[in-house]
Amino acid sequence: MKLKKKTAMLISLAVGVFLFGSTALAEIASKGGYEQMKDALKITADNMATKMKSYTTDMSFVMKDNGNVIYSDNIVTKIDVSKKVEEITETRVDGNKKFESFRYRDRERYINYNSDQDVYYVHELSGSGKEDVFLPNQNPFKQKEAADIERIVDAFVGNLKDYVVVSQNSDGSKELSGTLSESQIPALVNAIVSFQFKNEFGYRASLGNGIPRMTKDIYVKEIKGKMVVDKNGIVQSVLGTGILYGKDDNDKEHNITFEVLGKLTNVNSTTVKKPDLTGKKVEKIVSPSENGVGNPESYIGTYKNNIVIQKDGKFIKIGERIVEITSFDGKNISGKYREEYLKGYENYASSGIKEYTFSGPLEKGGFGGRVNIQDSTGSSGMCFVSIHPSIPKINLNPETIKTNMNDYDGEFNRVFE
Repeated sequence: MKLKKKTAMLISLAVGVFLFGSTALAEIASKGGYEQMKDALKITADNMATKMKSYTTDMSFVMKDNGNVIYSDNIVTKIDVSKKVEEITETRVDGNKKFESFRYRDRERYINYNSDQDVYYVHELSGSGKEDVFLPNQNPFKQKEAADIERIVDAFVGNLKDYVVVSQNSDGSKELSGTLSESQIPALVNAIVSFQFKNEFGYRASLGNGIPRMTKDIYVKEIKGKMVVDKNGIVQSVLGTGILYGKDDNDKEHNITFEVLGKLTNVNSTTVKKPDLTGKKVEKIVSPSENGVGNPESYIGTYKNNIVIQKDGKFIKIGERIVEITSFDGKNISGKYREEYLKGYENYASSGIKEYTFSGPLEKGGFGGRVNIQDSTGSSGMCFVSIHPSIPKINLNPETIKTNMNDYDGEFNRVFE
């Protein structure tokens, strides 16, 4: 799941604040709460990547200014690993603007929707794309840089880890929690948070989207964190809250509250269904396969570009180059090329060729290749043809037959009646 840029920045700041609370959650007999928290995260990540057949995650982020919500984002992800199906639903409110998006993917297709365009884009897959579209979850703790990052975090957290409280429940589950007040938060943390807020959100605040532009006296007032872990060591939920204080240029005080809640539910019982698009506005896109262009017959038709010259300091259209694709099956292509000039500019066609035919096989993959061409005088040569894999556009560039004018343009767009 890829977060929107602004959401990622807001969460990164919140996590930076929570890091010193949610990771600093008093020692118990064998392992401290901090180490237990890390163990739970590692066990959960491993199970999600290798053992769980299906699950649902629910991630919510809320940002408030003096009690008023100025930004919120909720992302619900449903994954059926065994069937290779995924669904992601997002609802985001930024100031007075609401945005909704939906994404579905399986081995045959993926579907995208966002409320700004109000269109469901259906990408039909073929060839190797059927398998590549669904990538298994990666365990972040198995990445090569994970150990180094963990050591850096451990060193940075330092003695804050001793503020952890672990509550053991009778059913084997446990709760790890902690609170850091203003006096317990290191000066270095406040310096980093102040710098981040001024730099990351100063510009966005100037856009008038509800985020206050705090410029002075910025510090962290409080951090709270709670993690619930089941008897098997799997994280069930994580809740973090933090309060950031500061003043704007008018000395108005702001208490910025961050709330992050993450939940893992319906393990091995999550079901994901293909959405019913009946009555919806739908646009279908066929992705290219390993054997060539998807739906090659859709490229049959007429393509044009303008013949342009510079005259009296201006660009002037004097005619058109026209390409007709008459046959294309993904492996072999054939067609015609011609030039048509506007009245009064016929003399520009006095040199070179005005029309020819082309045909031949494309290279493996079906996106381009050198094919044979022949003009009206019987002269023959070679031409390079390339097909854009997802939009109606082609390139046509003769190699051995002279075309008119030095500024020949070989890129052609499809003409729709």
